[in-house]
Amino acid sequence: MKTSLLDIDGFEIELQRKRVRNLNLRVLRPDGRIRISAPYFTSNQDISQFVRENRAWIEKTRAQIASLPLTVSPQYQDGDRIHFLGQQYPLRVSSGGRSSLAFDGDSVNLRCRANASVSAREKILYQWYASELEARLPDVFRQWQQTIGVAIQHWHLRRMKSKWGSCNIVDKKILLNTELIKYPFECIEYVVVHELVHLLERGHNARFYAFMSRYLPDWKARKSKLNGIAKFIDVD
Repeated sequence: MKTSLLDIDGFEIELQRKRVRNLNLRVLRPDGRIRISAPYFTSNQDISQFVRENRAWIEKTRAQIASLPLTVSPQYQDGDRIHFLGQQYPLRVSSGGRSSLAFDGDSVNLRCRANASVSAREKILYQWYASELEARLPDVFRQWQQTIGVAIQHWHLRRMKSKWGSCNIVDKKILLNTELIKYPFECIEYVVVHELVHLLERGHNARFYAFMSRYLPDWKARKSKLNGIAKFIDVD
């Protein structure tokens, strides 16, 4: 295998010439690097044309990668990027006074002790995340319970690593992942509808998905968007 770098229309391409039959294109996490594997005999002109033909896909994929929550351990330092409702905002950290966090539409502003640990800063952020999600969910649950014709007894939040949500159909209680507040509102709404539909059908079967299509016709697009942004968890 032979590796080289090409500049094609402003894209830096990592080109790997190897024993393959076709041109293959990948956009790599976490930094959006572009890698192409090509047969040894393919000309640079053909590779350039291949990149131009796939420009829209490259830009779309890089934008999706840029919107992913950080996979490295965040330090919550001034200038870090904070995910909120599908967008990224700069974190502004100041010290002194009572610990607090506020969002002004352009940045997330964290006030804490000068020597506050990473875990302490994270706790403040996730308390804010929970409060923001809690403020939005009552209207969502009210609307969709009425639309679907079901009623729950209680819903609550928990930070989880393995699922977006769950529904206890016996007690009629729904648990949602606090991490959802990082993602677009339509993704949050999709998860709520998904869990409510479990009150009509326990399993993930044809009947369940028929209900999903009846009440939320674009649920597949919303699910794809959610899973395209987040690579680590799915809905129960």
